[in-house]
Amino acid sequence: MRLSDIAEVRIGHNFRRELISLEKKECIVSTIPVVQPRDVKNFNHINTCNLEKADVVNAKEKYFLYQNEVLFTNKGDFKAAIWKNNLQTIASSAFYRIKLINEKYYPEFVALYLSSPICKSQLNLRQNTERVSTITINELKQIDIPLLPLEKQKQIVELFLLYEKEVDIFEKIKQSRKKLINSILSQTIKE
Repeated sequence: MRLSDIAEVRIGHNFRRELISLEKKECIVSTIPVVQPRDVKNFNHINTCNLEKADVVNAKEKYFLYQNEVLFTNKGDFKAAIWKNNLQTIASSAFYRIKLINEKYYPEFVALYLSSPICKSQLNLRQNTERVSTITINELKQIDIPLLPLEKQKQIVELFLLYEKEVDIFEKIKQSRKKLINSILSQTIKE
């Protein structure tokens, strides 16, 4: 199914539009955390510890992220992530916001799929280039996302999460070995 058939897709908040609102005398300015692409660690984790804050004029409910909304970067190395927080936060315009409306799709699966090489191949075909650097909202809406049973989607996500844990463990082992070898080398030279 196409993304447009299973989700509402819109762009994150564009702060430049607010200059017009500032001209009005009756405006309320709120300082609100903003998610940016650098805050996305992986499809399942957005670092919310150090979100930058921005002044938003007349912040409306529609600006704020919904829980389980998928964020997809629209430039550079495309990546997707799930917003799992209840914190009133806005996504920058560097993201497309994807709110699933079809309950046959698991949000984590959609985010994982959008970050996958398979999806990036679809994007490349649409752009007719070897490297896609930007994507329009209409091109994103045309992406085909396979419909698998929910249980299968969850299994794929769990398998990928296990893979990521394994990679982290191997990296920690690698760092520990390096420290051990450096320690042994240092002690040997001192003797």
